[in-house]
Amino acid sequence: MRIPRQELKSVRKSILSALLCCVFLGGCAGTYNPMKTAVETREEAGEETIESSPETVVDEKWEVTLEKKEESYGAVSYFDEDANGLLQHTDGYLYGYLEGRIFRVNAQTGETTVLVAMKNTMSNHFCIDNGYLYYFYIPQISFLDGVRGDLYRLDLNSADSEAPVLLAGNVRITEENRTGYEKIVKMSVYEDVLYIMLDEGAVCFKLLVNGTVEEVAMEDTLYGLLPEGYSAIGRYGYNLPSIPDCAAHYGYFFAQNEKNYLIRVDVGSGKWESLGGKTAYREAFLTHEGIYLADRENSQWIRYGLDDMTGVASSPWFSYDYMQDMIDWDENGVYFIEMDNGETAVTRLLFVDWEGNEELLISFEKQIPYPSPYGMEGFYLRDGWLYYRDQYEDGRWLLRISLAGGESEKLYCYDLGSRLDAVIRETEIVEKNTENTEERRMSTSITKLWIKEEQTGDAAINAALKKIYAEAEAELEEENREIMDHYLYDYEADEALIEEMLAMSYEYYTAYIDYADEDYLGICMMGEGYWGGAHGGYWYDYYVFDRHTGKRLTLQDFVNNSPEEIVEIVRAYIVAGYEWTDGSPAEDALEVDRFFLTTEGLGIHYDVYEIGSYVDGPFEFIIPFEVFDMKEGRT
Repeated sequence: MRIPRQELKSVRKSILSALLCCVFLGGCAGTYNPMKTAVETREEAGEETIESSPETVVDEKWEVTLEKKEESYGAVSYFDEDANGLLQHTDGYLYGYLEGRIFRVNAQTGETTVLVAMKNTMSNHFCIDNGYLYYFYIPQISFLDGVRGDLYRLDLNSADSEAPVLLAGNVRITEENRTGYEKIVKMSVYEDVLYIMLDEGAVCFKLLVNGTVEEVAMEDTLYGLLPEGYSAIGRYGYNLPSIPDCAAHYGYFFAQNEKNYLIRVDVGSGKWESLGGKTAYREAFLTHEGIYLADRENSQWIRYGLDDMTGVASSPWFSYDYMQDMIDWDENGVYFIEMDNGETAVTRLLFVDWEGNEELLISFEKQIPYPSPYGMEGFYLRDGWLYYRDQYEDGRWLLRISLAGGESEKLYCYDLGSRLDAVIRETEIVEKNTENTEERRMSTSITKLWIKEEQTGDAAINAALKKIYAEAEAELEEENREIMDHYLYDYEADEALIEEMLAMSYEYYTAYIDYADEDYLGICMMGEGYWGGAHGGYWYDYYVFDRHTGKRLTLQDFVNNSPEEIVEIVRAYIVAGYEWTDGSPAEDALEVDRFFLTTEGLGIHYDVYEIGSYVDGPFEFIIPFEVFDMKEGRT
């Protein structure tokens, strides 16, 4: 049954209040221990743990004993490679692809140049080969017949003057219909085949000598060497090279079955060997002479030499907590990041050699000016510099700091939010709580913004915002009265419990810019609250304004379609994306608070519970402009 939008908050409160027992009476049944070893898990399931001998190997999935092939595998000479990184280096420059921008950094001067600006703000994968940068652009829209995108090539020798070349358009990368930018895991080139690697499988193109491409079947590439029941190591084995990158440097590659048991496959012969029940999830990395797998139980790494796969316990210089922060290795050892995010964020870069000797290379800190969901990330080492991404008051930045010491250097603000926030004149936060009102109440707040009056309709927009904020403040006060009545009625004899519930209860509104150009302004009012129970609630109201008239716009102001036609268009996208629904939420698609604007289509928003469960979250459909009969001048 579809829940009317206006009833959602009361439904949320009923559910949350009913779940109070989960908080105060012992929580929910069932536990998960992330520190449990893979061996413990297999033993508890009654499975046999398997070790291979030098003479034979056993495939765990099919229980077949095979003759071990020794001539194809082994250690290789040291190599320096940064393929598939968020930053990649070639010819004295670093290249990156963040928030819809492909950019170049001069490694000597730090000068940064944006080479390509996309319509959307997704951070996607790319690869560099023979002076060309290849990238795959996925529109940030909803789909009816599978997620699709476009393959481009950028000539790095003429990137300042020439536009990217479209090599293949409307390429389907998955049969799913939800926005799919996260589907791509890595991109690489191996022997004139470009691999666009996905969570499952890959889309592959042959790079032809005439500069064009031709799509090739996955089974006609390195993926065709995978034994039945085995697949490439996906997103969660990210420290292991991809199939093409591994093949390029080692002559073989690693794969896994459904239990994450590893094998390695020789590229030349197609023969493969099992690694005797060894697994790799996040806890693995590969060097030129060994593969390191985490031993969670003993908080150490086990090194397996690539020549004979003999396991040797390393010194316990890598605890399980550090494994996700391993950022690089060279012929001498491993580099990893250690972070302490308190009021002052302290970041340390440490080097540990293969004997376990640890050296602090650099330590630096940053005062966090306000709570932020974005911390330091994306660490990359190159030529004595540590590059990283971080949040500042003016946006998210790419920075670098010299290993010789000194201050961090800001290179490039890649944050869309900072570009959108350029239209904001000022912000205002109004908070009410027991301390500043001297009355018993729950905490409420509203974050308001006012825009610069640069277009003829901007003053009228500010007037409309003033009314919106007044209505939100009145709603918060009404909510506070309801909460007080509820707590006083339910817990009238328990003052301590009333105080405890009020201390944890809150409701906030936050206004932010979600779209801005010279003609239109999009503002979202995000509400969130907690009134007891297993979790809080959140919801969104969208506002689209004409910056020339100040008028609030609806979806019908942009299209010539009838209301009935709009509902059927939205219904098709709901059904295509979420098979469990009959599309009936489309009947509410024309409610004005749902409508938002993007650079690639018209958006319709549904809050939690309106289509799926709380766990499913909110649902948003961005329908391409071309699907509608757009009014002249509205695209």
